[in-house]
Amino acid sequence: MFHGYGSSPTRIKWLVKAFKEVADEVIVPTLPSVLAKAWEATKELEADVYGGHSMGGALALLHSASKGRPAVAVAPPTNLRKQLAHLKEKFPKIYEDITSQVDEEVMIELSPINMEFKAPILVIHGTEDKVVPLEQSLEFCEKVKECHLVVVDGMGHKPVTEAEKELVRRHVVEFLRSLS
Repeated sequence: MFHGYGSSPTRIKWLVKAFKEVADEVIVPTLPSVLAKAWEATKELEADVYGGHSMGGALALLHSASKGRPAVAVAPPTNLRKQLAHLKEKFPKIYEDITSQVDEEVMIELSPINMEFKAPILVIHGTEDKVVPLEQSLEFCEKVKECHLVVVDGMGHKPVTEAEKELVRRHVVEFLRSLS
């Protein structure tokens, strides 16, 4: 289970809780704040299912493609060329932080949309996400054969209300149980 940029394991309790309903063990490491560095730090990590939010969702997708295991990704940036352009325009400080740590082309090479997936994927994305545009998840799930997309009307970058958290929890639990 992976957290997003500028986040921490304690800030994705809403997602960890859903995994714990089904999984015997859930590991949530503290990650470097840039995807390329997080990938280097975790690429040897083995799991039955990978999951994450935002950058952590993209990281879960990288693990899925690399290891042929299922993944759950909430609000994942799947096209990093488009995501970096979006950040440059809307969130320039985040863009500058990321590009000061790693070359843009290195990040773009890690775009999940360019990878092959052999296992089922669940993507959950809010219609009001200002950080990662919903269009990225729509494009990604058009390309990936076993991608199950849940679009949450009114949700932003993460579930905030109890109703949103419950909806996400329910979909994650149903997906994980379907893998058994």
